[in-house]
Amino acid sequence: MLLSMFFKKSFISFLVVILFIGASSPSHVSAEINESNPTESELSQETISLADNYITVTNNQFVIDNGDKLENEIGEKEFNIVKNLVKENNQLLKENWSNNIEKKGDKFTESVQNKQSGQFTTQAVDTSKYIDIDYTWWGMQIYFSSSAVTHLNDYLAIQGFVGGLGAANGIQSFLARNGLRVTSKALGPVALYSGAISWAMGKVDNGNGVKLNCVLYVPATITAA
Repeated sequence: MLLSMFFKKSFISFLVVILFIGASSPSHVSAEINESNPTESELSQETISLADNYITVTNNQFVIDNGDKLENEIGEKEFNIVKNLVKENNQLLKENWSNNIEKKGDKFTESVQNKQSGQFTTQAVDTSKYIDIDYTWWGMQIYFSSSAVTHLNDYLAIQGFVGGLGAANGIQSFLARNGLRVTSKALGPVALYSGAISWAMGKVDNGNGVKLNCVLYVPATITAA
């Protein structure tokens, strides 16, 4: 009888451990947004690509050109989402603005150079960049080099930052230590990410670093650079 109770308790403990591991693992580490939790800001890559053709930069602001034609192409619902994203990301750009931000095409970029840069490379990714932030009309994309991913992971562990809001605060603090000021709102998608985001970044990194994609009001996603 006692032996039977012992095995029952052991089995229950085993299930608890398995459930805990499953809950603590990232639910996604790709560019896909969780389809079971759609939000008003969710756009398909196809819609983003179409809208790119109609959005330009004027006086350091994102502007929709020929909005009627774009609306005909993507429909009223998605056009309204695009309009809202343009408006909110113009505000984010204003809040995050610094003298180091440069306009490049139809986006704005701010970078921190790698301390080991200056070496010739034939890689497609510019390895001279340690961290690179792109501000676009749809959101913010942060490139972390492989060394930056390692340093971020160590920093979050040492400082005790954990998933969700803690991870967002930790990344904000890490960026600030490297001279990059990013607002909490811009990193809001990181707080919505379910799991250990720095661990996930390390798993996605193939040696060229990763891109952390932050679209307002939906969980951040991670893609290999």
